[in-house]
Amino acid sequence: MGAKLSILGKAKHLLDERRARAAIDAASLVVRTITAAPAAERSAVMIVAHAMLRDAAGDYGKDILGNPMRLPKSDLAEILARLGATHRKLSASLAAVADHVAGDVVYKGTLRQIRATEVVIVTVGMAWDRALLVPARQVWKAMWAARTHAVEGVRLVVAFQSAIHERALPESQSGGPEHMARLATTLPAMFRPKTAQSQAGSTARAPAKPQTAAKPSGTPGRQPAAKQRSSA
Repeated sequence: MGAKLSILGKAKHLLDERRARAAIDAASLVVRTITAAPAAERSAVMIVAHAMLRDAAGDYGKDILGNPMRLPKSDLAEILARLGATHRKLSASLAAVADHVAGDVVYKGTLRQIRATEVVIVTVGMAWDRALLVPARQVWKAMWAARTHAVEGVRLVVAFQSAIHERALPESQSGGPEHMARLATTLPAMFRPKTAQSQAGSTARAPAKPQTAAKPSGTPGRQPAAKQRSSA
């Protein structure tokens, strides 16, 4: 029985690794897409992406916000696989939502959810593939530059939620407009300059280079989860 479980565990890990790479490939154009978007849209994407990262911290620990490089490879593969599944599901729904009674708002909102998922894929993915370090910083820099448009970004997210009668953010991050505004004007810890790590909101400077962890002497342990993991 033990050997069988071991084989199944290895098979799941290999499958997660393949799905992780597929997720990263799916997000390959996110920097170009976000940097070309209007400021209000960039702000709205940051709200959703930041909320997704904070929600994931409940499952995988605060390192996902502060230094994903410290996360075990198996966790990274699992997170990216789940994000990839979310991306595929949202992408498949685009054709259907185009016919929604509030079509334009819903279609653009669904696209926004896809872009936010891609941002999180690149952000977590930089710990999987160091080639994503620069793209991750670039995409957060582009969103951070739109922080003065936070009010408009919040309006876009709220309008989408009203149109679909569902939350656009994970349940753990489903606060009101004030909470959304904080998400749009506060960088994840990994992108804050070291001199501003303790500061939040618009007082922080432009995104710093993500921290890179020194090679650990052993496999890092997982931080205690704050809640049960849910399926992607």
